[in-house]
Amino acid sequence: MTFADILSSAATIFVDPALLSAMVAGMSMGMVFGAAPGLGAKMGILLLMPMLFSMEPAVGLVLVLSMHAVIHTGGSISSILFGVPGGAAEAATVLDGFPLAKSGRAAEAL
Repeated sequence: MTFADILSSAATIFVDPALLSAMVAGMSMGMVFGAAPGLGAKMGILLLMPMLFSMEPAVGLVLVLSMHAVIHTGGSISSILFGVPGGAAEAATVLDGFPLAKSGRAAEAL
């Protein structure tokens, strides 16, 4: 099996509409769970768990991984705008981002 064969088989996986829609849905849910203080990656995956059992394994894996990948990006939204970090990973963002938002430069901080 050559590298071109491996690359072509991987490309067929990435252009599957079910996987692409699961990725977009996971990223959207990850931003929501990250932006809401108190909710996080673990809570999002736990709330998603009942739906995962009815999905194909590849679609469920893409959904969970894409959601988990953007959780901390969404968490920086609440820590910059409201000064409330959603988790430990966003605690340092409050120190720099929240004073910028209070001074009227929230778009620059985001």
